[in-house]
Amino acid sequence: SFGGPGDPLAIPEESWKTWFARLVRGRPLRFDTTRGRAAITWLAKGPVTATVKTFQDAALLKFETRVTLTAGCPYVETLTRILCHVPPRLDSHSKHWPFFKGDITNGFWLDFRPGFQVRKVVRDYPLGVEETKKTAFHGLTFADLLDGRGGLLVLHPGTQYFKRQPDGTVRNLLVREWESFFSREYGWPRCCEYRHALMPHGPRFGNADRLRAAAEFSGGLLTTMEGMEEGGLSASRGFIDVHPAGVQVLALRGKPGGLAELRVVECEGRTGKARIALNMPVKGAWETDLMGHKTADVALRGGVLQF
Repeated sequence: SFGGPGDPLAIPEESWKTWFARLVRGRPLRFDTTRGRAAITWLAKGPVTATVKTFQDAALLKFETRVTLTAGCPYVETLTRILCHVPPRLDSHSKHWPFFKGDITNGFWLDFRPGFQVRKVVRDYPLGVEETKKTAFHGLTFADLLDGRGGLLVLHPGTQYFKRQPDGTVRNLLVREWESFFSREYGWPRCCEYRHALMPHGPRFGNADRLRAAAEFSGGLLTTMEGMEEGGLSASRGFIDVHPAGVQVLALRGKPGGLAELRVVECEGRTGKARIALNMPVKGAWETDLMGHKTADVALRGGVLQF
């Protein structure tokens, strides 16, 4: 099924007729995804927001990128949309497949090429941040491209696969065809949409700054505005304050028996003293291992934890 009239995802009639004719004649199917109509359009020209859209319209692949600059925003935001009626080629499997497999080569990619030489790449993973020297790597929420004087922080919501190229380009995988060794299933996402933010920064930009920028980009809250009313609390108040900036809260959740579990991580790689002020009634606190078993008591004075 190729979609009916008016379906925005439908393959053009002349395209699938050509495709079908090649199948009947037994000729190999080859599609040049680099050819087709291209257009650049301004969607907004400011003064608060400016957005430019580029659109590549090939027969079986449509690729759109929107670049937005907003006054007062510390980053440039990009929105990438891809519609692919045919998948990229499959990567060849090694003889040890599925237990060992090489880097992903074939796919549809989004390339970032900074105007400086990338000397170091810092990425995050669950519970940690590190410099990676690998050519191919995953980033949980960001990949920071550094040159010694500063860098360009590439933010993205959700784990992404990157590859470094010899010319300094960093490629982000958008679409690939997957194949399950166990279930013999295969497929690819026909429609995809990706958001990125490109944030330049100076040399004093640390891991706490990277994680905070990633959380603000991908973890926006749904809010509703109502009229102001008198109440017993101050106009602004937080229920938990954490110091210093290198300490990040991972979780605060309820446990059986009226307990609560608080997990924090030190993301700058330095030993130090943490101070956590809990603006809620707390009778006592203790340290635990990762299984939740008590290992030591923690000083608690006036609702403030120090360890």
